Amino acid sequence: MEEAVKKDKPFYLYFAHTAPHAPHLPCNDINGVPMSKGAMHFDGTEAKRERQKLVYENDVIIGQIMEQLKRLGIEENTILIFTSDNGAGKPGAVSDGATAIFNGHKGTAYEGGNRVPFIVKWTGIVEPGSITSTMVSQVD
Repeated sequence: MEEAVKKDKPFYLYFAHTAPHAPHLPCNDINGVPMSKGAMHFDGTEAKRERQKLVYENDVIIGQIMEQLKRLGIEENTILIFTSDNGAGKPGAVSDGATAIFNGHKGTAYEGGNRVPFIVKWTGIVEPGSITSTMVSQVD
């Protein structure tokens, strides 16, 4: 990103993070941010499962990318898309709550296997907090 900004040229960054793919091996810390202390349940208790720690690790890394965009002064001129390639993996995807209310898991045609987050931050184009029912397809 720094090199592209220095050259004043547009760039494309595709960041495919492995979290929360198995094997579930989250880092101990990322630039001093401890992973074991951040993955929390809604009630404030610490998450014990490694997959939950990987989701938190993913949040920290995306936050660092967003901070870098801000530091480089290109946050307002950048389209940021956060999504996944498929629903929760198997085995255990349904039993550990990863698919929530949806049937199925990775490899199935049910919503639990293909309904994923698709979050877009595009200043001046996409209204923050807006929701659309437009269907999006990504070919893996």
